[in-house]
Amino acid sequence: IRTLDTDREHVHSHSKWLQRALEWEQNNRNDDLLLRGSEFLIAQSWLEKTEQQNKKPAATSLHKEFIEVSKKAIEAAEEEKRRQAEILRLKEERAKEAEARLAEQKKSAKRQKFFLASISIALVAAVGSWLSAQKAQKKAEDAQKEQLNSVSRFSLSLSQQNAKVDALVEAIKAGEKLREFGEKGISPATRSLVLGALQAGVYGDGFREQNRLTKHEGTVFDVSFSPDKKTIATASGDATIKLWSLKGQNIGSINVGESRNVVYSVSFSPDGNTLASGDGDNNVKLWNKEGTLLKILPGHTAVVTSVVWSPDGNIIASASDDSTVKLWDKQGKLSRNLTGHKAAVTSVSFSPDGKTIATASKDGTIILWTLDGQQSNIFESLNCCQKSRSPVHSVSFSPDGNTIVSGHEDGTVKLWSKESKPPQTLIRHNATVRSVVWSRGGNMIASASDDKTVKLWNKHNQLINTLIGHQASIRSVKFSFNGETIATTSEDNTVRLWRNAGKKLQTIAGNDAVWSMAWSPDGKTIVFGGKDKNVKLCNQSGKCTVTLKHNGAVSSISFSRDGNTIASASKDSTIKLWYKDGKPPKTLVGHKDTVWSVAWSPDGNTIASGGEDQTVKLWYKDGKPLKTLVGHTGDVGSVSFSPDGKMLASGSNDNTVKLWSIKDNFQKPKTLNGHNSDVYSVSFSPDGNTIASASKDNTIKLWNKDGQELQTLFGHDNWVSSVRFSPDGKTLASASEDGKVILWNLADLQPDKLMQDACNQLGDYLEYNAPEQEKSLCTTQGKNTSK
Repeated sequence: IRTLDTDREHVHSHSKWLQRALEWEQNNRNDDLLLRGSEFLIAQSWLEKTEQQNKKPAATSLHKEFIEVSKKAIEAAEEEKRRQAEILRLKEERAKEAEARLAEQKKSAKRQKFFLASISIALVAAVGSWLSAQKAQKKAEDAQKEQLNSVSRFSLSLSQQNAKVDALVEAIKAGEKLREFGEKGISPATRSLVLGALQAGVYGDGFREQNRLTKHEGTVFDVSFSPDKKTIATASGDATIKLWSLKGQNIGSINVGESRNVVYSVSFSPDGNTLASGDGDNNVKLWNKEGTLLKILPGHTAVVTSVVWSPDGNIIASASDDSTVKLWDKQGKLSRNLTGHKAAVTSVSFSPDGKTIATASKDGTIILWTLDGQQSNIFESLNCCQKSRSPVHSVSFSPDGNTIVSGHEDGTVKLWSKESKPPQTLIRHNATVRSVVWSRGGNMIASASDDKTVKLWNKHNQLINTLIGHQASIRSVKFSFNGETIATTSEDNTVRLWRNAGKKLQTIAGNDAVWSMAWSPDGKTIVFGGKDKNVKLCNQSGKCTVTLKHNGAVSSISFSRDGNTIASASKDSTIKLWYKDGKPPKTLVGHKDTVWSVAWSPDGNTIASGGEDQTVKLWYKDGKPLKTLVGHTGDVGSVSFSPDGKMLASGSNDNTVKLWSIKDNFQKPKTLNGHNSDVYSVSFSPDGNTIASASKDNTIKLWNKDGQELQTLFGHDNWVSSVRFSPDGKTLASASEDGKVILWNLADLQPDKLMQDACNQLGDYLEYNAPEQEKSLCTTQGKNTSK
């Protein structure tokens, strides 16, 4: 009776949302794991129903917090989006008004100049008018500079949302304005903001949008790469198939018939000479690569939703809403009719050896067929509550033929083995999964959804990237033959090309979160330590050894100038001095709690340390206490001496950097404000002119020695825990909670180089597909410099 009375759907939902909440909790409450879209609405409705009807088991506090935080994140994202759009609109309006006033005032200034030359008696009045014009001009320029700040912030916001094309376009606009004003006309803070926008747009790992093909006038349902890697074909609801170069240039268009004749599918033959299409007129059509119709294959009684070629090019398989799959020879003769599905067939795929066909249907099944039309296996796709089948919208064989991936209406991606084992389910999408595909090497799966995203999964079925940019449901996703490009099609009428084309940052991976890092004086060795309590010595190729160990996590490391001694600080409240000659390490005790940072003075006679007790301590090289500095209102996370030993920088959880001067006996420090969270690390450049600071806000900031902000660097996905300049000053190394050490080439972060890299990345888009008002962004005297 108890079993019969159990609300199994409620119990399943209780377990499902608790599992998601626990995953969020165990991953440091990562925002990427919060609920979004329809998934959030379902969870919220479940919680309300549970509480209203007093269902058992009751929702836990973690359930409630997880759903409430998801709600706040959605509201915050929407509010930020509205705020950014409104800010940009207002700034653009102000800039236009200012430009109009400036133009009028310039005319006025010219009139006054003529007036001065003609009538000397009006000299005083003319001078007054001229001064007024100059004042108005300055006001207009100030408005333009404020717009420059706004555009840069908007670009940074777009980068954070992974809308890289739009982010780069806005960053290039800001960069052009920066060039117009010149270095002297812009404040250090504004210059830093522009450079930060450019750097955030230029750099990045993984696939990112590089081009946007916009010539279609209807939903783009499918895309196919030619085997020779030269052409892309796209199928659309505007009754056309369009041909594009890999650079995004529209090189041809095929009109398939009447305007109402939707093209649902398109596929290149293995030799690249023939295109097959599935259309709304219930037919399969064959075209040559120039776009000439070769043959019409009639026989289906409803729209043809999917067409594919066998690996050897001898068979064409077509799937239809008439619940059948038809096999045709390459001359277009019908050879087999596969019947067995009870609803529309949405997708068809050949195994790599061409001997098996997989079909997916809205009846919630995947059927495997032999070439003679026999069913060899049937997989049932049950929905989340195991009560009914979930319609299947896409199916694809892995390159080794042993696994099938499918996309489902309930937002899941499933992996099926040919041995009929229960499928593995990947849950991340918030709406129907329309398309799934394997990369050619089998190392990656891409899934496209009505939630407007494409998700990339590695071979261990872990989510590694989410591609964001489309404004409507994504209907198809395909890898190019070399795996370097992903094409996506959407109901927003666009095709987007995503490539691993972001400027790469050289990284060294640690085994765990990296908290501290230092260069050896000769620049050949990087030392870093972290949560695993080890101090690792690595060369720049990434080969590491572990020789030193604390009793707690290693929070800071510093080499003496002669390279013979390493000082390390730890959560065990101690500082240890490790000697190159093998002498036993010396332990310095004095801080009341965790020692977050340690640094040697250039002459090697003094050691500075910063701790959780909010103090900076100075020590003699033999370990005896020298002085204690008080001034921060939070943990002191980092200390660093200037190369001449005349200044000490400290970074703190009070979000500031302080500069202490020896000539002032370390009194009245200068405070640098700019970070939005705890400052974990500070470091002087070898020439002493630049200070780098790393923060919990995931950024690195560069400052001049007078305390003015020069630039903000974006690249880490988590707290930046340590930052150090190389001995030659050409490279900056940063370590992070994301487990990476990034090596920044400082020459690549200069304005001209960043603009060049930004224009190179967007070259194809700006030349072929950008709106007219943006095509000239990367031009000089009429010549495109984006190549």
